[in-house]
Amino acid sequence: MKKNFFKTSFILILLALLTGCPKATDNGGNTEEPPAPKETLTEKIAAAKDSIDFENATIDEDAVVSKAILIKNLNLKGKKLTLEASGIELQNVQNAVIVVDKKVGEGDVTLTNCSIAKLEVYGGGANSIHINKSNIASVEVKKDNVRLALEESSKIEAVLVEAANTKIESAESIEIKEIKVSDVVDKITIKGGNVEKVQVVPVEEGSSSSGQSGAAPEKTQIVIDGKTEVKSVEGTNDVQLTKEAIQSGSNVVVKAPVPVVTYYDDTIVFLSNGDTTGTEFEGQDVYYEYVFDLVTKYEEVNEMGYKIKIYKLPDVLKVFMAAKFEGAMQIYEITNEDIPGTIVDSNTLCIKNWYDTSLVLKSAGLVKGSFEADRATLEFPEYNQKFDIKNCGIPEEIILPESPYKPRFTVSPSASGNVINITFNDSDDVQNPNKYISSSMSIYQGVKEGGKWIWRRDNRVFSKKGNKEKSVTFTDCFVDPGKDYAYSYDVNIYTPADDDFIVVTASGGEGEIVLSAENSTADNGIKLTISDVSSSAEFNASNRTIFRYYENDNDKNDNDEEPCYVTIEHYRTNTGMLPIVDYYTDKGTSYTYKTQYIFRNTDLDITYTPIVRPCTIKATVGLGEPKIKNSPAGSVNDNKIFTFTEVPQIDVNQLVDNATYNITFKYSYTYQGDNYTSTDIRSILYDPERSEEQIDLNSISSWPSHTYTYNKTYNVFITYSNGIYYDYVYTKGDFPGMADIVVQ
Repeated sequence: MKKNFFKTSFILILLALLTGCPKATDNGGNTEEPPAPKETLTEKIAAAKDSIDFENATIDEDAVVSKAILIKNLNLKGKKLTLEASGIELQNVQNAVIVVDKKVGEGDVTLTNCSIAKLEVYGGGANSIHINKSNIASVEVKKDNVRLALEESSKIEAVLVEAANTKIESAESIEIKEIKVSDVVDKITIKGGNVEKVQVVPVEEGSSSSGQSGAAPEKTQIVIDGKTEVKSVEGTNDVQLTKEAIQSGSNVVVKAPVPVVTYYDDTIVFLSNGDTTGTEFEGQDVYYEYVFDLVTKYEEVNEMGYKIKIYKLPDVLKVFMAAKFEGAMQIYEITNEDIPGTIVDSNTLCIKNWYDTSLVLKSAGLVKGSFEADRATLEFPEYNQKFDIKNCGIPEEIILPESPYKPRFTVSPSASGNVINITFNDSDDVQNPNKYISSSMSIYQGVKEGGKWIWRRDNRVFSKKGNKEKSVTFTDCFVDPGKDYAYSYDVNIYTPADDDFIVVTASGGEGEIVLSAENSTADNGIKLTISDVSSSAEFNASNRTIFRYYENDNDKNDNDEEPCYVTIEHYRTNTGMLPIVDYYTDKGTSYTYKTQYIFRNTDLDITYTPIVRPCTIKATVGLGEPKIKNSPAGSVNDNKIFTFTEVPQIDVNQLVDNATYNITFKYSYTYQGDNYTSTDIRSILYDPERSEEQIDLNSISSWPSHTYTYNKTYNVFITYSNGIYYDYVYTKGDFPGMADIVVQ
């Protein structure tokens, strides 16, 4: 029976093992729990707190990192590690494909001492993907606005950029064999390091996807920033070096059929002379031309058609300015003597000291043969190969900055008059801190005609010479309260445009100086009245003059266009104003009178000339104008004495009692020397009080051979016993028959 018991028990145990039934236990028949499943790499990383060290373990599986953590000493045997959070740091991670997921957002990740096959970047921002002491076979950037920061002795075989505004920033020792940029990318920046080749490639050569947003750009711009060595750039002409790259001596070789030019901070830099290999120009002498229209705020300058022409020769850079003068194109070469620092070297043109203009690129091209300066006279140049100016590397329009020489100009009404202030800019030039200060300046008051302010040279209110001050103040005191006044300025180192003026309404002042005229039958002339204005304590001297012109001729500056003008002076004495009568007027003729008060401060070298409005009147009285009625002539004897053969006669009915007069005749004096010609204007005086009507030419010049050419100008000076002084100047009308005088 015992034997059957053991046999039955054995069979039951065997059946239990074969059928998978629970194993018998010694605690009332209950079964044991199965062992826990193996923990994945993703789970191990998630379970760690701040860091995890795999102690150089090899784990052959993909994993995801979803939090900021430090992961150290891990070999993934070619598997993928996906980073989904900012702040992740990998140290000594080997043989992996690292994916920076878009969940990283604008955050950052760091790789240190890593050696991986590929880094795919779908996330990250301007703070960057940091790669430190790592070797990476390839990097693919697929998100916009990412910065790759390569630090210490890292090395990357290849970078593929398919996203906008990527920045690859490297330490100087970093080496990158190749950077490929998809042609759908608008711009990448490379800063630092040594790059074998940068190449812009069609999108199909890269990945099928791209982080570039929006429409495809017309061209891809490669920006080289800082000290960067790029052995060649291919597939694009749009290469730009930043200011820092130029100044640090970056070496960039651009392979393109046309010259590659970059522009920064008002500086034009030629990065290449153009690669003519394989073209019809291979092995030939060629140079390159860039033509700009120079546009200023001055219409009179623009009408002359100014052009700037840049010529890039193999070893030199030449710059010319061309413009039309009197219908012909004239050229002028710009050198460093004209504008210091303009031509930096054979590849660099600095225009930062050119102000208040725009340069508009009009044409560019290649020219065969040797350069000749006459090329710059061509108004419409022809090229052996014309370039598309959009691909020249220079902006189509360069707007240059406002001149630092432009002063700050203000006008403020006050109880004493309109206060005018000019303040000059500070200079950071240690050697010349006052370089922006003008030594001379003028203030002009405008005239309103037809609702528009216009400017005349004779409306100068103030002038100052020898200025050494940064700020200068003037006060125009002779103004009427409640009236509008416009002011402009001119300084010796800056000229403002016609529309650069200030209008103010005067709130105080001494009132305008008034000049008026009336016909006086009692005086048989035009009686003039003018405000009796005395010098102030600020000014220590003053002059007064009344000017008379024929109506409508008083605004012209060319004497040939002024048939007659008169000046009347000395009408104020220490005892007060004298009666002012212009006796020598023709009945029926309209005259315009102007006056000029000149106040001077000799200590400050300031001249104040307040504006007096002119007046016009038609004469109904007068003795007539003192014209010469005959045609006096003369001869020169061997002693160089000119003798009148007929006495000049004044054609007036009478002279006012107690008046004396004399006449001068204007001649242009010309002396022809061996190597030059000298011309001057001289006067020959005829004094009716002299016993002989003779002029001694020896008193004018002792040169052996010269010619006096009568220029149809003569003056009649009339002085009255009361001290008033009249000067009548004629340039047209009844001219005397004076002949030219040749003195041997």
